[in-house]
Amino acid sequence: MPPSHHLWIDADPSGLVWTGLDCDDDLAILVALGLNDTLSIEGLSICGGNAPLDHTWADVHKLLDHAGSSIKPVRGYGWRSTMHVSRLWLRMLHWIAPDMQDSEDAADAIIRASHAIPSLTILTLGPPTNLARALEKDPSLASRLHNVVMMGGELTGSRLDLNFVTDRGAARTVVDANVPVTLVTIQLCAQAIIDKDFVARLERECCPDAAACSIMPKMKQQVQMMPNLVNKAVATRLPEGSRWRISPNMENGFIPWDIIAVLVISNPELFDEFEYHHVAFPQCEEVEPCDMTMNVMPFLDGLDPSNHSGIVQIPHLLINETETLDLMYDLICKVPGQGPPPRMMMGFLTQISTCVLGTLILSVLRLRL
Repeated sequence: MPPSHHLWIDADPSGLVWTGLDCDDDLAILVALGLNDTLSIEGLSICGGNAPLDHTWADVHKLLDHAGSSIKPVRGYGWRSTMHVSRLWLRMLHWIAPDMQDSEDAADAIIRASHAIPSLTILTLGPPTNLARALEKDPSLASRLHNVVMMGGELTGSRLDLNFVTDRGAARTVVDANVPVTLVTIQLCAQAIIDKDFVARLERECCPDAAACSIMPKMKQQVQMMPNLVNKAVATRLPEGSRWRISPNMENGFIPWDIIAVLVISNPELFDEFEYHHVAFPQCEEVEPCDMTMNVMPFLDGLDPSNHSGIVQIPHLLINETETLDLMYDLICKVPGQGPPPRMMMGFLTQISTCVLGTLILSVLRLRL
């Protein structure tokens, strides 16, 4: 049987960069490759987000080469554009080592693909800047897309996820376009955790043959860091008594955000309580992302197939965490690596080391004076 989805992926992979914030984009790309009987990957565009475009662009080439993929990625927008680099220390490092120049190639490639490929689905795993730019350049693009699935959104009125905070204006552009949109939110993704046992089993049973083994150092790093760095804050978004079932493993691993988004497309039977909602991103008086939130309201009217603007579909429930993780495991292990695994890239470690060394030298000089 031919694949049931023609998929364009827009991502910000940083699993092969020591200072990249997440490895889930890389794993999601490998999972999508492993779903070749269900998903036909028609294109892959790269943006900044988890790391500057300079790093994510290098990352994806290393990943695809090691996975033996013939996909040719296209470059889009990074930290030089309208993106808001959400963490102060990253903004400082970007000032020291500015990101590479933005490119219109991704937006143009998405537009061309929409003409050539019927029923194209766009999956955004990072800030939706490239897709928003494509919609701005060609407003008729929305009428040619089958749907858009976005990893992003927050349902309790709290601060948005990294993807939408990084370019809240782009999220507004996509949601307001007349195209069916599905949001894969914080509340859904936090119902699954890749923990230390999952990673240990992966290393024991699938390495060194699987392409994902090249990301093993970053997976181990995230198992250690994310429970305190991210998960504690995320847990407050799924309060006790709410409709969402938080993973009981939140203190033992990391959230597989982007893999969940891929599975919403390929395996919707894993999820439940798909509902339509009105979503709005209030305009900012000054610069984005201002209050860093979005408004979510129940959609009580009958859906007009001709008007999707401001209306999104949201799956609220992961039916079975264990079954979902088992599928993730099988798909991650499925894609073999070709040749020796690529080395992890330094990312901002050079700049951080230089800053630390410079601070030490200045401290010593002051003591001597």
